[in-house]
Amino acid sequence: MPVATVVADEGWSPGEERRPAFEQRPSQVAALANACTRAAAVTGDSTWLTGVEMSVTWLLGDNDAGIPMLDERTGGCSDALSRTSRSRNRGV
Repeated sequence: MPVATVVADEGWSPGEERRPAFEQRPSQVAALANACTRAAAVTGDSTWLTGVEMSVTWLLGDNDAGIPMLDERTGGCSDALSRTSRSRNRGV
């Protein structure tokens, strides 16, 4: 399964080759999972659930940086992913 890339607020410039954009936000991934779940429910097309699976695996570390966003010890989720680390902030 391909790695999901979340486009950061800055995005990419027109004509720029594809590359990871940072900082990436788990809140965007959660919104994507929610939209895919809703689309599957409304259309009856279960292929939308692939987006949900990609969102979950992104949070577990299948992302551009290869870093899990979830803290297994606390159950918390970092609120941003940079090129080399996850944010220590938890969005609270």
